[in-house]
Amino acid sequence: MSPKTDTMPDAHSARAWLMALRPKTLPVGAAPITVGIAIAVSATNNHINYPVAAVCLITALLLQILSNLANDYFDFKKGTDTEERQGPPRTMQQGLISEKRMKSALFICTLLAIGTGSTLVWFGGWPYLMIGILALVSAIAYTGGPYPLGYNGLGDIFVFLFFGLAAVIGTTHLCSGMLPAEVWPAACAMGLLAVNLLVVNNVRDEHQDRQHGKTTLVVRWGRKFGLLQYAAGLFLAYMCVGIIASITANNWVVATGIIAPIGIAGFKRLTVLNGKELNPVLAHTARFTFLFGLILSLSLVIPLN
Repeated sequence: MSPKTDTMPDAHSARAWLMALRPKTLPVGAAPITVGIAIAVSATNNHINYPVAAVCLITALLLQILSNLANDYFDFKKGTDTEERQGPPRTMQQGLISEKRMKSALFICTLLAIGTGSTLVWFGGWPYLMIGILALVSAIAYTGGPYPLGYNGLGDIFVFLFFGLAAVIGTTHLCSGMLPAEVWPAACAMGLLAVNLLVVNNVRDEHQDRQHGKTTLVVRWGRKFGLLQYAAGLFLAYMCVGIIASITANNWVVATGIIAPIGIAGFKRLTVLNGKELNPVLAHTARFTFLFGLILSLSLVIPLN
């Protein structure tokens, strides 16, 4: 266990729990939901179910928090989080939250996610029961369970599926009852950018992950693959924007290009920095993803007439 530094909060304090929740990750979870809502607004001329939209957002944030807490718990239990950890400090590794209290928090968060998710099942029907179960299991199984996804090179796929396809497409359908054509490239764009956050983590932690048997794609195929994956994510996300503009005849969506230099700057830093130096790149990528989703959402709801 790492000694608690002067900058660390007291054990079990509000600041400690805030650290465990990792609020800086929440905008990344919210971004695909806002895109899905925006597509629904555009497709229905603003005749959407706003209470359902709010529940979609709350459920997504609860699942994000659940995943954050589960990562804190299971990475500590597996011994992956050690004094050599390169990423931002985790609460259990720092001795700020006990195992018992973290397990209680996981239980409460799971119940809350089931509660809000059940509302979506009521509106959307049994397909959303299956999606909800898979999302809930994946949030925990990313680092936990007998076959943790993140430890077996499957994290990228599940991040793309749930932060992209499920979040955007599911939200649009639940809010509007429709699946307009532009929802598919929009979902792919958000999923690709969410995966890029995972890429930064994997590049930063390659050495430590290799030591602890965490077989990410970067561990399996090397740092150059991770850099290529990040660049491809950026490029393909903007290709998706072009497809959305073509489908909707809405040229406002190309406004996402305003922040393209921010994404490129993140890639350049990823190519030259290592270890803890990449933590700001992680925050940079998260901000870019949120801004991309926000600009895309706003551009989609601008009246064309």
